[in-house]
Amino acid sequence: ADSWAAPAYNSGGLAVYEASYTSILLWYFTTKTYRYWRCILNDPTNPDNFISVGVAWLGTYVSGERNFQHGWSIENIDLSGVSYADDGTPYTDELGSYKNVNLNVGFMTESWGMGTLAPLLRRVGKKKDIILALYPERTSGTDVEHNLVLYGRLDKAGPLVNTNRLQHFSVSLGFRENG
Repeated sequence: ADSWAAPAYNSGGLAVYEASYTSILLWYFTTKTYRYWRCILNDPTNPDNFISVGVAWLGTYVSGERNFQHGWSIENIDLSGVSYADDGTPYTDELGSYKNVNLNVGFMTESWGMGTLAPLLRRVGKKKDIILALYPERTSGTDVEHNLVLYGRLDKAGPLVNTNRLQHFSVSLGFRENG
């Protein structure tokens, strides 16, 4: 018989990334294997008793062996176009926008680079959505934290390069936000 009561599990580790236009909720917990999952979102301080969730995600996470290198970038892409009438009045064709995140991961050991990251890149590739949290420990809910989290896909991956320094590796990665 299916039972929602046993085994009960509470992650206790909810991270909330919230901005004026969206929220991302992340739970980090050790591997659990169950036949069914049920997630209950309850906010007793919410007078409307209503919570809107755009995407539900249940999957694994990988935490890097080392932080990404300096020189990472976030680029906001606006697909809108502006044209001008003969008198100079601007007209905007409003289209969607998204952000790109580009970063370099370096000084990886052979076991992490070849044993963890390379298989992950092969498995996920450009085919599957991911959540990229540049600083997962920062969860104060400001627009800064929101801009450091991306829900999207791997857009480009450079080769895994041996830096010839004690068998360490580096790779350049690019991610595109889902629109």
